[in-house]
Amino acid sequence: MTRFSDWSGYIAHTTGSPPKPLYHRALALFDRPGTAVDLGCGAGNETLDLLHNGWSVHAVDSSEAAIRTVTERATSAALPARDTWAELPEISVHPEYAVRELFRGWQLEHFDEVEEDGKSFGGPKHWHLYEVIAARA
Repeated sequence: MTRFSDWSGYIAHTTGSPPKPLYHRALALFDRPGTAVDLGCGAGNETLDLLHNGWSVHAVDSSEAAIRTVTERATSAALPARDTWAELPEISVHPEYAVRELFRGWQLEHFDEVEEDGKSFGGPKHWHLYEVIAARA
């Protein structure tokens, strides 16, 4: 498996893109702002929209370019330091049961495992990710 580690071009290319449809679906589930975690925040498009709508956001990404970009774009946010796992050369991979375990005690509004071949800024890529919308139970 080829590992793509320089996301700076992708981050630059996607900066300012509109938030993704899953983001809008998640936002519609809440009647007031709270605290959100944007895992894989990329250029920070969803993070910035959340901040503009009164949310407190923890933006997390393994890419230094992403963290640098979202920090620069967030003019009034207190972003936490990167998680220590992001410094490791290995990729964090979890099977579905382990991801669900991370949300024990939470109400899962949406949980979908996505695995598909597609494109990335660096060329063809096999995507494997979990789409999760969760609220405290």
